[in-house]
Amino acid sequence: MLGGAGARRYRPGSQPTRGVRPHVSLHTTLSLALLTAVAVLPAPSYAADGPTGTPCRLYSVAPQDDPDVFAGVLLGGPYAASGTLTCTVQVGAPAHSGPDDVARSATGTGAVLVPPSQVAPPWTGAPMYVCTEFTPTAAPTVYWSDGAWTDDPAQPCDPYRDSLDTSAGVGQELDVVLCPVLAALRPGFGPVVITPNGDVYVAGTFVWDCPPYGV
Repeated sequence: MLGGAGARRYRPGSQPTRGVRPHVSLHTTLSLALLTAVAVLPAPSYAADGPTGTPCRLYSVAPQDDPDVFAGVLLGGPYAASGTLTCTVQVGAPAHSGPDDVARSATGTGAVLVPPSQVAPPWTGAPMYVCTEFTPTAAPTVYWSDGAWTDDPAQPCDPYRDSLDTSAGVGQELDVVLCPVLAALRPGFGPVVITPNGDVYVAGTFVWDCPPYGV
């Protein structure tokens, strides 16, 4: 869950009235997250050099009051490299060159991580795409597409596929998936500090709270 003073857990809300959101079990969600982190896929012909790490991910936490708003958590990395990592969400625009509806960035030396943050791209029923872009300190920008890096921004982003089962409570299920991944990255990288239970601090600011909460 998001940290900071007075932090509260997400509460499941009504399902969106536009479009149909896919249902993926918690077991499948965790399996996909782990496979994404370790998979090594063949590089297509437009491949370019890029850092080693985990692409940007988007986890839904269900819209709460407004059925036209998608509520989720966006994060990216870590990557073992120096530069700027940018995670974006695009609605109805599959190519990296398309307009961004949500964007989060972070810059690091030696390692870079876009910490989890709450996002609310417009929920129109159109397909959503999660885009990973990396700009090295002294090299051109590269884009993550089809399991490899490319220098062509016309190539597609990753289609959004994740949807958490809210039957046990959205916040609880999100932490079950996310906190073990965060804890495995401890003690963190550069300004990113991760505790053994998965709490995340960025430059001294508390940004994510994992159970046991408040510890």
